[in-house]
Amino acid sequence: MRMPVSRRIVALAAFAAIVAIGGVVRAQGGQFQRIAGVLREAGFSHVVDGARGWLRDGRSDSFSIWLNAGTRYAVVANCDEDCTDLDIAVYGPDGRALASDRELDDAPVVLLTPARSGTHHLRVTMADCDVEPCAYTVGVFSR
Repeated sequence: MRMPVSRRIVALAAFAAIVAIGGVVRAQGGQFQRIAGVLREAGFSHVVDGARGWLRDGRSDSFSIWLNAGTRYAVVANCDEDCTDLDIAVYGPDGRALASDRELDDAPVVLLTPARSGTHHLRVTMADCDVEPCAYTVGVFSR
């Protein structure tokens, strides 16, 4: 029996974080690729090829993206080895918060199916960066 997609994504993110702390995974791209691999295995396709950037502790970046009503999306992010907590949130065309991952981890995952098509907004927040600034990557997948 296969584990549900959301559990596999969360389990992989947790595993990647543990491995990163142990010093085995150093490149943020490797962690992101592992998460992307689980999503592809679950039938998701890469919609947006990782927005990337650098943020100081407590700072945020926002991005706009068109999302279609009724389509299942996974928004994932990760950060470099100097970051211990990265958060993401997705807002609808009307500005209302639709989904977020504000857990204490460096690989947040948000699953959502928008009720309305339109320009949505993604916010990534560097909640804890030990050696500033910290790098991050955000990707959007759909199925």
